[in-house]
This record gives sequence, structure tokens and C-alpha cells, in this order.
Amino acid sequence: MKREGILPVIPALRLCRQVAIAIGAAHERGIIHRDLKPENIFVVRDPEVTGGERAKVLDFGVAKLVEDRPRTVTVQADPESHPTMTMAGTIVGTPAYMAPEQLRAEMPDARTDVFALGVIAYEMLGGDLPYSRGTLTDVVLAQAQGARPLVERDPAIPAPLSQAVMRAVALDAHARPRSARAFADELSAALAALS
Repeated sequence: MKREGILPVIPALRLCRQVAIAIGAAHERGIIHRDLKPENIFVVRDPEVTGGERAKVLDFGVAKLVEDRPRTVTVQADPESHPTMTMAGTIVGTPAYMAPEQLRAEMPDARTDVFALGVIAYEMLGGDLPYSRGTLTDVVLAQAQGARPLVERDPAIPAPLSQAVMRAVALDAHARPRSARAFADELSAALAALS
């Protein structure tokens, strides 16, 4: 995106779908990324895939393992000995790509990563973020105002694709696709309609 700005619809859709599938695989193993952003997605040449490029998701450094049962955790008395450890109630991630529930330091789930995927897709297709860039306060204020529909930024974006992305960036987590795989399915349907 730094090199090309707004990406053409089909390549953007392919890359976003690949990222959604990769994140879906992590979710199936109980891992929530929590810091999806363009800087954590590398695009490499791969003649084996359609379009010749493959997206790779990196930096699971602040990922969260979600388990069905609570565990007993021993925390060392000296917090300086583990500077990367996070504590309950802390905000982790890059504000512009963080879901509202993540900004409230609530427990993340798959829909938290779906929101970040939606923000990335919106930026790839629309050339800007749906809410804001800047400080945490800037992002919260922008989210309170709501996102401009993607199709308004570029009427050439097919309506089903715009709708899928807008569902992913919904402020209400329950309005988003329930998983990254579900979002990937919506992107696949949009890609099939364009092909």
C-alpha cells in the first residue's frame, strides 16, 4: 500500500482473503492475533497462487491464547523481569486497527481480529482508514462518529464487497462476521462474482 496506494479490487480481495484464511487457521487453534495491521502482513511472490503473490501474517508477539477453561497463572513479583507480559485490563495493539471492545480492554475474540481485517481491507480499497489514524483518543472519537461507507469513497467498488467490508468494521461485534473464516467466505463470494 505504501508503494501503490489504493490497490486494484481483485488483487486487494485476493490478498485480504489470504490473510483472513491465515488468521482463521490461528483462531481454530485458539489464538487471537490482536495486532493485525499492514505492517504485520508481508506480500511475497509465489507463482503457485492465483495472482502470483501470497500474503503472510507476521508478529504474533501480543497474540492471546483463548482457552475454554481458566488457568492458574503464576506472576513473578518483579514486573520488570517480564516486560512483554500483559495484565488484565491493559490495551494491546495499534489503535487505528483496534475494535471498540479491544479499546475498552475487554477479552478479545475472533471478531476482534475480523475488525482489524476489515480496517485493512477498507484501507486497501478506499485509500484511508474507516475511523482515524493517530492517538487513542482520535480513534475513539472517530469511532463514535461512525465510518463513511466504502462505496461512497469509490462507487466503482462492487456493492457486495463494500457491504462485506462494512460488516467487518461494524462497531458492534455481534454485527461482524463471527470468524475470520466467515469473512474469508464473504470475500470469496465477492471475488467469484467479479471473476
